[in-house]
Amino acid sequence: MKRKLLFGLEASVGLAAVGGGVLLAAAPDGRLLAADLAVLKGTPFADYLVPGILLALLVGGGGLVAAALTGHKAPHAWLYGVLYATGVVAFEVVEYSLIGWQPLQAVIGALGLAILLLALTSRPSEVASRDAFRAI
Repeated sequence: MKRKLLFGLEASVGLAAVGGGVLLAAAPDGRLLAADLAVLKGTPFADYLVPGILLALLVGGGGLVAAALTGHKAPHAWLYGVLYATGVVAFEVVEYSLIGWQPLQAVIGALGLAILLLALTSRPSEVASRDAFRAI
């Protein structure tokens, strides 16, 4: 049950980030997501091209890789989930520091924390980990 929930969260956040990132990169003025360019004032970004690419590749791609590893019961899927979740939370913290408060940051940040908790608690026991490596 826990693994299915972890898989679902990783995949959902990953797919949403790929979708949002592609839409931002496709229309860097933000019109496809009704994203105001004024939000980027004072940041290193003139438009949403680079943020969209980063969102799609890092948060989106990372989530899809994490979900694939979790779905295939890879021996270190839990560790990748921890790294991914930490990256998602860090991404949101950086985003907040650059553009200020946006409600979606709280949602994605909370999902990142949920993924982190699930990944940490799905870590296999030391004996199970050794047995998995012997099978390889």
